[in-house]
Amino acid sequence: MKRMDTSKPFAFFLEFLLVLFFFALSAMIVLRIYAQAQTMHTKDQQSLQALAYARNAIARPENLEPGSYGLDPEMEKEGTYYQVVIEQDEDGKGTYKILHDDTILVSLRYYAGGFQ
Repeated sequence: MKRMDTSKPFAFFLEFLLVLFFFALSAMIVLRIYAQAQTMHTKDQQSLQALAYARNAIARPENLEPGSYGLDPEMEKEGTYYQVVIEQDEDGKGTYKILHDDTILVSLRYYAGGFQ
């Protein structure tokens, strides 16, 4: 009577599971890195847009009334809210901040005292 060797199919199945586990693990790592990169890109894009907006606003000193404001509709996107906080000292020095969900995107110092 012939004896069947059952170790070869089992070894192939084990090797296949090991390769499958390796590719699943590497795919998970790549997806996590991609998601973090996408989050960083979105935050950087928002910061650059807020920086451009703040620089343009500081260039027009008539818009620099101290207080807290919601940002123009042109800057707002669906589901996000930007807030502008302007603080000014008696000396004419001030801070122009743009916040997104309690996170400071841009904080610029300016001088509104003019030249003497």
